[in-house]
Amino acid sequence: MKGKRKVKTLKWQNTASSMAQAHCRIQQRTARASRFLDVAFSLGREFEPIGLLAGGSKPCSQEE
Repeated sequence: MKGKRKVKTLKWQNTASSMAQAHCRIQQRTARASRFLDVAFSLGREFEPIGLLAGGSKPCSQEE
């Protein structure tokens, strides 16, 4: 009788490498980029862009 094989995943390794890359990117950003992100964070979600400004893949079509 065969036993159930254990499935090995790289999910935890991928998560750790992504976090390490993110920390490196944050440390490399300029003061200007930091200021931009700090202001955007302080304003909150109500000031976030919507529609095409937010990076939508399809343009909003208005049918009359």
